Amino acid sequence: MRQFTAICMHMRINPKPTLHDYWTRHPALHSSFCRKVMPRERFLSILAFFHIADNSTFIPFDQPDHDPVHKIRPFITHLNDKFKELYSLGQNVCIDEAMIPFKGRSRFRVYMKDKPTKWGFKLYEICESGSGYVYSFEMYCADKRISNKPIDVTMRLMEPILNKGHRLFLDNYYCCPALWTRLQPHQTMMVGTCRKNRLGMPADLFQGRQHQGDLDYRRKGQLIVTRWFDKREVVTLSTLHKPELRITPGRFEVKEKPLAVIDYIRNMSGVDHSDQLISFFPMRRKSQKWWKKPFFHLLTLVSIQTTILLNKYRRQHGRRVTTLSSVVKELIVRHAGTDLTIDAVEDTVNLSLARLHERHFIKLCPPTGEPGKARRQCKVCTDKAKKAGATHEERKNKRKLVPTWCPECKVGLCLDCFELYHMKADYTK
Repeated sequence: MRQFTAICMHMRINPKPTLHDYWTRHPALHSSFCRKVMPRERFLSILAFFHIADNSTFIPFDQPDHDPVHKIRPFITHLNDKFKELYSLGQNVCIDEAMIPFKGRSRFRVYMKDKPTKWGFKLYEICESGSGYVYSFEMYCADKRISNKPIDVTMRLMEPILNKGHRLFLDNYYCCPALWTRLQPHQTMMVGTCRKNRLGMPADLFQGRQHQGDLDYRRKGQLIVTRWFDKREVVTLSTLHKPELRITPGRFEVKEKPLAVIDYIRNMSGVDHSDQLISFFPMRRKSQKWWKKPFFHLLTLVSIQTTILLNKYRRQHGRRVTTLSSVVKELIVRHAGTDLTIDAVEDTVNLSLARLHERHFIKLCPPTGEPGKARRQCKVCTDKAKKAGATHEERKNKRKLVPTWCPECKVGLCLDCFELYHMKADYTK
């Protein structure tokens, strides 16, 4: 299964039109990775019979204990447990929705017009504001037994980190005065934009028209509702900030913004940052099984979480941070379980056969600007030594520097090896 996972991760960073193209020997699509890790038919067999949950425990739809996401529930539960176990959240967290692209048939597929991905499965995620680490998530499954009201979703996601002094940032879908009454006893602060028609909003605050830059507010205990005009009206709820304006540099001009708006912009992008990283390595392969879409999406999320954890450790020890692509490549190599070194002879045989049918002529090596004649290593002699098992030191002591080369192939060749290199595909025999 590790090899199967490695190939799935490889397909995300190296997309091709069809699955069979990963095992093809066509020069335009050649890639030796999948062929070295696993035969094609074995991979397709595993993919066809791949399951996460035990079908014998499935409860039919008309039964009271039916779970709509039974097919992927063990994987979701396992990831949620591990995400919470391996990471300590910072003070600032945010909650937002993430979308898994899907246009097939499913009763809990949703349409969200304001999202870049409009059709698909919806995930409720709570993330660390700075890094985008997903601490916990919940998949919308259209289950009537589970309340999907914004307040209830927020409280379920916040339950593991209540009474720890966190600051929660929300958009206008979740944020409302009623939510503050639920969070206040648990030592959790709240900042977010809010809709004017929410229950409990002060009606007198929205009477009259104001000009750009004007700020008005109302206070109820620790909760402050601000109304600020920029190019459009912005309404915020905050239990952290005073109703004051602060000068901030913009792209073209300096503006005065409320403290709550400045902090909201800085800390509300955690989920969006996670979605952005996932978009770099999408899994666009179609499937007749709906649950494979969330599985491969969450598999990509695991790679992102690994990168965030690794970079946090590196920063703590004063080391240079790494990139997501580097981590994914390292995970692929670790899970592949085979020797993935690319042989120079194999690469030449499969990808550079133009030397066998084109007209090439031997010439002297071009001058390098250094004193003495320009020389290069003979490629044929060097590759023969490699194939014979000679060590690096042995090849270094016996290397053959020659003054001739093939300018079309850009390799050094002695007079005896020039004809051999241009006549045989495998010139090391």
